[in-house]
Amino acid sequence: MHLYASETTWSPGCLDPLLRHVSDGVIGNVLVCDVDLSWLYHPYDGGMDIVLPTTADRDALRSRHQDWLSAHPRGL
Repeated sequence: MHLYASETTWSPGCLDPLLRHVSDGVIGNVLVCDVDLSWLYHPYDGGMDIVLPTTADRDALRSRHQDWLSAHPRGL
């Protein structure tokens, strides 16, 4: 297991190299979160899981990013 913490301000694209390694299967078991652990983002080579603090947050994210969702009837 690896842990990396940074106080550097997030900027668009700063995680791109890490996410490329995940999608290429070079590394795994990556978990991205904010400092308060109020949300979790778990990318893997076939997609991602996002854990949000409330169902309302989840539903809002789903509504904003319909194109991220699987076309499979069961969401798989």
